[in-house]
Amino acid sequence: MKYAHLVQIAAFLSKFKKINSIKRVGDMLLLIEFEREDIFFDLAKSGSAIYKDENFKQTKIYQAPFDNVLKKRLNSAHIQSVECLKNNRILKFTCTQSGSYKSENFILYLEFTGRFTNAVITDENNVIIEALRHIDNSYRKIETGEVLKELPAIDIKEKPCEPITDFEVFFRSEATRINEARIASLKEAKLASVQKKIDSMREILNSLEDKDELMKKSEEFANYGTL
Repeated sequence: MKYAHLVQIAAFLSKFKKINSIKRVGDMLLLIEFEREDIFFDLAKSGSAIYKDENFKQTKIYQAPFDNVLKKRLNSAHIQSVECLKNNRILKFTCTQSGSYKSENFILYLEFTGRFTNAVITDENNVIIEALRHIDNSYRKIETGEVLKELPAIDIKEKPCEPITDFEVFFRSEATRINEARIASLKEAKLASVQKKIDSMREILNSLEDKDELMKKSEEFANYGTL
């Protein structure tokens, strides 16, 4: 994701006042319904994106702890603010969930940061409740109960991009790009698999004895059988 686009998208999403529903529909793919508008947030390490896709078909139901927390804390939550963190490819949703007795604030971080792309849910004090990917290294620990260490602002260097003038067109073009890339990747994998089988069969054929030599042996053993 381009930082310049994320800044614009954050401003666009700020017009919504409520998350009707939110769920994971792919290993690294979230679907959020904002007041009758369904938007996908693809958190793949190698090609994150935000798009709309009316033709998407969910094939798997996710019920990991992250998915349960996502549903409990953010379904029907009221959006207080949406922002793109300064000099970081991170969207921050601050939401309020109204219960029977009290209201609670929760924060959803969607981090489009390449290798460490992630979705993290915290309370209002930035204590991690759950995360899509748990991380534990010398620099950053993403684990339940830990205070989220926000990534520092960086000097983002990216090629200039055209500003988004029509979000509907942008979101749908992103879906087309993602689907075409997915098909191209699948095609490449299938071709590689077929080529591997061809190479294996060719190796077997090359290891066979010469046809004329085999015919000669066949006639010779046939004579032995006759005798």
